[in-house]
Formats: sequence, structure tokens, C-alpha cells
Amino acid sequence: MSELSKNTFTKAEVDKLLFQIKLEYDSRLKDQKNRIFELVNEMKTTKDECERLKKRDELISKALLSAVEKAKSMEISAKKKTEDEIIRLQSFIVKCEKYLSNIMMNYPIDNNIKKFDEFTDKMKGAFMPEENNTEQSNLKNNELAAGREFNPKYKINNYI
Repeated sequence: MSELSKNTFTKAEVDKLLFQIKLEYDSRLKDQKNRIFELVNEMKTTKDECERLKKRDELISKALLSAVEKAKSMEISAKKKTEDEIIRLQSFIVKCEKYLSNIMMNYPIDNNIKKFDEFTDKMKGAFMPEENNTEQSNLKNNELAAGREFNPKYKINNYI
């Protein structure tokens, strides 16, 4: 037992050792708490940034969808306007042809009328569907052929 008594610590030494262990423990605990608070704050900041980016993503998605719908609407509107304009031009061509056939009946020899006839043919080729072109062309040729025959009696009666 005498050897045991040599290895024993006094109460003051044990208290001092426990105090040092407690100080070291408190220091490490304080460091761990500070690290936890830093990580919590970092996580909160990251979470806020993530929420901000999600909202921004939603906003961009909505803007893109809106832009696509607007583009489709504009495309439909442009097609409608184009179709309306083509219909208007087709109507104008038909009126020109009727007017031209009336003029040809009254003035069959005039060169300007022939030029106008060529112009209406070009317009018809550009804006009229093919199936209507051939049908109307045959009708017009028949009318013009009848109009090209010089009939002075008809002209005089028309004039009087």
C-alpha cells in the first residue's frame, strides 16, 4: 500500500486538474456553439438565397410562357391580316378585270389598255389561286375576244 500512497493525488491537485479539464471543456463547448451559430446563419442565408432564386425562376418561367403566347397571338394576327389583305387584293383584281373588259369593249385598240391587261394578269398570277386563274382567264379571253370585234353600230347606240 505504500506504493499506492505514492501515486495518489492530493485534493488540491485533483481540484486543479478538474478545473483545467473544465476550462478546456468550456472552451471547446464555446467554440462548438459558435461554429453551430455560424452554420445556422450560413444555412439561413443559403436558404434565403435559394428562395430568392426559386422566385426568380418562377418569374422567368412565367415571362417566357407569356412571351410564347404573345408570339403565337401575334403570328395568328399577322396571318389573319395577310389573308384579309390577299382577299382584298383578289377582290381588287376581279374589279380591275371587269373594268378592263368594259373598257376593251369601248376602246379595243388602245395600247394603254393592253398594258393594264398585262398588269392585271401579273397581279392575278401573284394573288389568285391557280384553279380560279384558269377559269377566270378563259372567261376574260372570251369577253375580250367579243370586245375586240369592232362594232360601230353598238358603239353609236351606246353613245346615244
